[in-house]
Amino acid sequence: SALHFRSKLYRRNEAAALSDVLPILSDMGLRTLEEWGFAIRPQGDTPIHVDEFLLEDPRGESLNFEDVSGVFEEAFVAVWNRRTESDGFNRLVLELGVSWRKAALIRTLARYRQQTGLDPSQAVQEAALRDYPQAARAILDLFHARFDPAFTGDREAAQTEIKARIEALLQGVASLDHDRALRRIADLVSAIQRTNYYQTGPDGAPKPHISIKIACREIEDL
Repeated sequence: SALHFRSKLYRRNEAAALSDVLPILSDMGLRTLEEWGFAIRPQGDTPIHVDEFLLEDPRGESLNFEDVSGVFEEAFVAVWNRRTESDGFNRLVLELGVSWRKAALIRTLARYRQQTGLDPSQAVQEAALRDYPQAARAILDLFHARFDPAFTGDREAAQTEIKARIEALLQGVASLDHDRALRRIADLVSAIQRTNYYQTGPDGAPKPHISIKIACREIEDL
């Protein structure tokens, strides 16, 4: 069954245009069932417009919104402020309960694969990651084991275990296109030599771009 929840958007001075809001929600796999708008006028201050949305997540049967509400809000604000893009990769924020930046990392990997001209379309990539979230999580785990400075333990052993887990998960993927999309993104992670993903700027915040250096010769189909 679907998950239903309410969300409120507060904006000073002017109300947010629904044509700007609804595509962001739709890209995250959410349907907007109802919307109510009203203004609050604090004494001596500019009005604050409030938009309340009744949302449906058709795939949300196993989700607890309290567990993902924080990353959902952060992802919406990041798109609104143009810190990240709005597309189907942002579904991973809800599907996995991960930050918008981890979804942006997956987007980076998928976009590189797209540039090769050898892979299924972005829509197929998004569907594969959405329909097989455990594989998407394992790909993120592999990246973490390879590059996260905070990782503790045996990196090589961890990567071997995660690759075996990915291979086992791919055995359950029915579509050849979905298998190809997931397998090639996972293989790409193994061919990355270094990245700025974990670096922060002087303000302590992550850098506004994601860079990866790839050993193309290690990717079989290239």
